[in-house]
Amino acid sequence: MDPKPPKLPTVVALVVTILLWGSAFVATRAVLSTGQIDPFRLALYRYLIASLALLVVAAAFRVRVPRAADVPRLVLAGFLGVGLYNACLNLGQTQMRAGAASFIVNTIPLFTALLSMAFLKDRLRPLGFAGMLLSFFGVVLIALGEGRQLELNWGAWVILLAALSWSSATIIQKPLLRTYRAIEIVSYSIWSGTITLLIFAPGLGAQVVAAELKTNLLVVYLGVFPAAIAYGCWAFVLSKYPPSRAASFLYLVPPISTMIEIAWLRDLPGTVSLIGGGLALGGVIVTNTLGRRPAVPK
Repeated sequence: MDPKPPKLPTVVALVVTILLWGSAFVATRAVLSTGQIDPFRLALYRYLIASLALLVVAAAFRVRVPRAADVPRLVLAGFLGVGLYNACLNLGQTQMRAGAASFIVNTIPLFTALLSMAFLKDRLRPLGFAGMLLSFFGVVLIALGEGRQLELNWGAWVILLAALSWSSATIIQKPLLRTYRAIEIVSYSIWSGTITLLIFAPGLGAQVVAAELKTNLLVVYLGVFPAAIAYGCWAFVLSKYPPSRAASFLYLVPPISTMIEIAWLRDLPGTVSLIGGGLALGGVIVTNTLGRRPAVPK
C-alpha cells in the first residue's frame, strides 16, 4: 500500500522549498545581469553566506559530528549537489536564455526517477512516467512561451550536467537520512560543497567590494533563504518522500519563477507560458496521486 498522505510539516517544508528556489532563479539572473560578480564567484559568495548561517543553526540544533565511514558519501553529495551544481548552473545561465535554462534544469526529476529506480529500487507506474512527461512538456511550453529559442549551445550541456549532478546528490543523500537528521545532512552538504568552491576564492573580495549594495544584498538573500533554509527544508522532505516523488514537485519551480518575474520585473508571460504552467502542475498531481508503486521490499 502507498504511504499515508504527508503531514502538515512536510507539506510546509515542500512549499517553502519550491517558493524559495523559484525566487532564486530570478535573483540569480538579476545578479549575473549586473556583470559585477562572475558566475563562479557568485556560487562561492552565496554558499559562504549559507555556511555561516548554518553555523548558527547547527549550534542551536546540536548538529553531531558525522561518522568517519560516512564522510566520503557526505563530501561527494556536497560536491555534486552544491559545488558542481551551482558552478555549472551559474555558468550555463550566462550563455542560455532564461526559458531554455529553466527547461534544461527541470530534467532533474527525470534523472532522479531513473537513478532512484536503478539504485534505490523505487518504482513508478506507467501513469507516473506519463505525469512526469506531461510536466516536462509543460516546462517546454513555458520556455517557448517566452518567445525564446532553445539554443542548445555549450551552455545547455553545462546546465544539463548541473541537473544530473543535483539528481545524483539526491540519491547519495537518501540512505544517510536514516542515520542523520535533515539539518545535519544539509549542513554537511553545504559546508563540503562550499569547500570545493574555494578554488574560486582569488578575486572574490575585489568583486564584492566593487559590487553595488543592492547586488550584495541579493547574494545575501540567495545564501540565507534559497540556500540554507531551502536546502534544509528539502532534506526534510527527502526524509519523508521517495526521491522520485519528491523531485517531481520541482516542476512547479518554473511557474513560480514566472509569477515572481511578473511581480518583480513586470515581465508578463504569454498564453503559451500560462498553459505550460497548468500542464506542469497537472503532471505533478498525476505523478503523486496515481503514478507510484510500493517500493520493492529489501
